Amino acid sequence: MARLKHIIEEELVYFITTTTRGRQELFLNGSLTEILLSVLKELRECQSCEIYAFVIMPDHLHLIIKPNELSLPGIMKKLKGKSARLINQSLKASGPVWQERYYEHAIRDEGDFQRKVQYVLYNPVTAGLSKEPEEYPYSSAHRSELVDPIA
Repeated sequence: MARLKHIIEEELVYFITTTTRGRQELFLNGSLTEILLSVLKELRECQSCEIYAFVIMPDHLHLIIKPNELSLPGIMKKLKGKSARLINQSLKASGPVWQERYYEHAIRDEGDFQRKVQYVLYNPVTAGLSKEPEEYPYSSAHRSELVDPIA
């Protein structure tokens, strides 16, 4: 099967989905989830990207981001690489943590942006992990300190 190329345009905001290898529910483990949160925080603080919304589900991650200092592929490489290294250290394991590919959708207008934000924030509610978005501890609805305000 041929690989799809990521077509990246500068100055766009992206909705990203990336999944753990074999859909392992690694992020049911709070300490592993905290590792991923720390990597997201580092990406934001070093100004690699702006994060507008995120949710860490048991076997996948949704992000709405705007690349700044790094390209989108560079951000994903850093996010997956560093989190995998730290997760493997924590588990005393080795090997891939994430599926190699990720899905990206370029957000083109305000309506699309609002729909994607609602999707991200309500993902734990839809999955039965919380009754309200704010109750789920691993999302931007709960952890606003990781989210950049919309300019």
